[in-house]
Amino acid sequence: MKGIKAFIEKNGGETAFAGLTTEQVCNVEFIKHLTEASKESFCTTFADQGSEMIAQATIFVSHAWRHEFLDVVAALEDWDEHQSVRAVFWFDIFSVNQHDTIVRDFTWWSTTFKDSVKKLGHTLLVLEWDDPKPLSRAWCLWEIASTVDTKSVFQVLMSPKNQGSFSRTLVDNFDRIIYKTCNVDLAKAEAFKVSDRNNIRKAVKAMGGGFDEVNKQVIGVMKEWMAQSGKEALERLPKNHMTTSRFQNYLARFLFDQGKLDEAKPLFISALKRFRRNPGDTHPDTLAIINNLATLLQAQGNTNEAEPLLREALVGYRYTLGVTHPNTLRTMNNLASILYAKGDLEVAEPLFRKIVELKRRSLGDSDPDTLRSIHNLGMLLNDQGKLGEAEPLLKEALEGRRRILGDNHPETLHSINILGMFFLEEQGKLGEAEPLLQKFFDKSHRIHGDSHPDTLTSINNLSILLSKQGKQTEAELLFRESLERTRRDLGDTHPSTLKSIYNLGACLMAQEKLDEAEALFRKAWETARETLGDRHPSTRMYLDNLVELSKGLRRRERK
Repeated sequence: MKGIKAFIEKNGGETAFAGLTTEQVCNVEFIKHLTEASKESFCTTFADQGSEMIAQATIFVSHAWRHEFLDVVAALEDWDEHQSVRAVFWFDIFSVNQHDTIVRDFTWWSTTFKDSVKKLGHTLLVLEWDDPKPLSRAWCLWEIASTVDTKSVFQVLMSPKNQGSFSRTLVDNFDRIIYKTCNVDLAKAEAFKVSDRNNIRKAVKAMGGGFDEVNKQVIGVMKEWMAQSGKEALERLPKNHMTTSRFQNYLARFLFDQGKLDEAKPLFISALKRFRRNPGDTHPDTLAIINNLATLLQAQGNTNEAEPLLREALVGYRYTLGVTHPNTLRTMNNLASILYAKGDLEVAEPLFRKIVELKRRSLGDSDPDTLRSIHNLGMLLNDQGKLGEAEPLLKEALEGRRRILGDNHPETLHSINILGMFFLEEQGKLGEAEPLLQKFFDKSHRIHGDSHPDTLTSINNLSILLSKQGKQTEAELLFRESLERTRRDLGDTHPSTLKSIYNLGACLMAQEKLDEAEALFRKAWETARETLGDRHPSTRMYLDNLVELSKGLRRRERK
């Protein structure tokens, strides 16, 4: 920091830099002019003259050249003053040779540049929350992605003058800041040099997952920063204002969406207790909190606690907003999903049918939300054995999602997999199932990588296909791989793990490896009883197969 401040003082003080962007400081006024004779970087040119000011960098600085230079400096200075050890900043206008016109190819971006970020191990993103220019610049987004990919430390900084409005807006308009700072698309980002932009794009495409994966990485760290900022802002609020503010509910919902359920739950409970008193149980804000808390409880597996809350919210929404309001339909769908998860299919079915009817009428047949409900009804009817009704609904959902969302959308991929498995398991149409399951497998690997739950599911489902085709030895190897990965990534009691245990058991049973198959069926049944309950369809299925296998073992013993 000392070197940057000395540079400013030596070249006319802050008055000389007032209103200038970093780009102007570099290209028009100072850096390139001062290094014209040497044709080297500023640090190289003046290293001998300022040995105390120029040293080996310890922190990487990411910023947009269109921000005002003094604001960037103020953010760095404010951060540095709170550190126990003073930092040495890698600040590109000083550290990089601005006379260098070499066009770096995409391998430089994906190797040399990323290795440099990793070596420093700490990146500071200087940002103005209300005008987050770095999030639209290819350079900056690649810097953030490289930081995430190399597991380096990442922090967001703001200038002191920007921090005050940020703190106020966090509480008063949390969603506005989320929209501003967590909205990223590297495919549309620009750079000063077209060659830089194009080569960054090539480097991104060479990564597993491409633009989708890089966008997810950047959005992920920005959301982590927003979650931490939100929690700190909530702690600063007076206690009497904390629970009356909508901010607490918005923050809880944001934490919930990030999977931070244990952090979100007490915020929802606290907000609900206060909102029940004022503005009352049936106010839309109170109903929203009830619905959010119930959804969280459902995600934690606490369906018995979630169900009465959803019933209360549904009655309240029907009374205050009407039967076709999106909030009413969303709550009805959540309640139906809980009943489905508990195995109460007969009770859930009329709710799902009503949801589809109301969404077709209010949103139209092609709305993504309508397609989601059509798909859910098709799955429920399939589980009830009503295959003739289920098939056209599952096909309609897939065709609509392909048309509206595209083949790579997660919901489309889910439909491809579900319809493939419907043809395979329920109707034995191997010829129709194979291309769908192969497509799901290929896209999951390409988009998500090896360890994503969708990829694990795709491996398992291809194993089932091989087994149905009579290729038991090949199927067994894939089933074992699927089970090993699923146990490692999801745990022993996850429904997908139980399904993998059952499928391997079925494959072994087909090969007359009955003792090992029985142990697997028993494990799946006992775990399902503990986690899903005796009435769940999966629990009953595991028990039926265990009983059937046990009969086979007894017949073999009698022989």
